[in-house]
Amino acid sequence: MIKPGHLGIVYQALNFDYLGRSTRRTLTLLPDATVLTARTQAKVTGGERGRNGVVARLVTLGAAPPHPGEDLAQWLATALRAIGARRQHHPGNHRYAIRLGRTRGERTRTTIVMATGPYPKPRLAAA
Repeated sequence: MIKPGHLGIVYQALNFDYLGRSTRRTLTLLPDATVLTARTQAKVTGGERGRNGVVARLVTLGAAPPHPGEDLAQWLATALRAIGARRQHHPGNHRYAIRLGRTRGERTRTTIVMATGPYPKPRLAAA
C-alpha cells in the first residue's frame, strides 16, 4: 500500500508560498516497504562506492548474491525480480517556500523566482 502523503496544511496555515510539485518519477518499492532510489541503483550498476551495502540489503531480502565478475546491472534486474520489488509511479512531492527577513519589509522584498500557485486542497469523499 502506498501512503498518499500530505498536502502541507501546516505550510499553508503559516502562509508559505505553494510552488507546485517536484519532479515526477517512478519508485522501486522493496518487499520491506522501503524505496530503492534511482541513485542507489546507479551505485550498483556503475560499480560505485557504497554498492556493497545495497547488494547486502537486497541479499538480506532474498536475492542471490552476485557471482564474481557478474555484470551488476544484469544482477540488479534479476535480484529485484527475485525479491518481488515493484515499480510505482509517484506524482512528485508538494513544494513550499517562505520569504525570509528580519522585518516585514525585508520579507516583502524577498523574491521567490519560481511561479507560485493556489494551495492544493484535500479531496473529501462524499458521505
